[in-house]
Amino acid sequence: MPDPITLVATSFEDTLSIPLDLIRNQSWMPSFLLTDDNGDMIDLSNYNLALIIVPVNYDGISIGTAVLLEQNFTILSDGSAQFLIPGTDTGKLAATGAYRWYLESSPPGETDSSVVLAGPLNIWDSPGPIVMPASK
Repeated sequence: MPDPITLVATSFEDTLSIPLDLIRNQSWMPSFLLTDDNGDMIDLSNYNLALIIVPVNYDGISIGTAVLLEQNFTILSDGSAQFLIPGTDTGKLAATGAYRWYLESSPPGETDSSVVLAGPLNIWDSPGPIVMPASK
């Protein structure tokens, strides 16, 4: 699995253009640590979060219906929210398709959610099995 990457968004537009990578047919465990305007970590333990993946339509602008929606997450020791998407679900995404991901959030006690992070989702196909040459 690729090493975790820390992305820092310096403007609102940056928060909507964060690229993420996913390898088909393998578990995907993206984690998100959110901060407020002062740079203080937000306690996500009582938030409702949803990780959504949608296909980008052929026009390259509009999006289709969500092909993956995950609302279960674990709060890690550093305070980040980690989602676990099984390989059976990542395998349903086309390696040649164009996708976007969205992280929606609603604070404790609120029902309306808003997109807090988003960006393109790069899909990589799983590498084939490694075949070792026969020894002579």
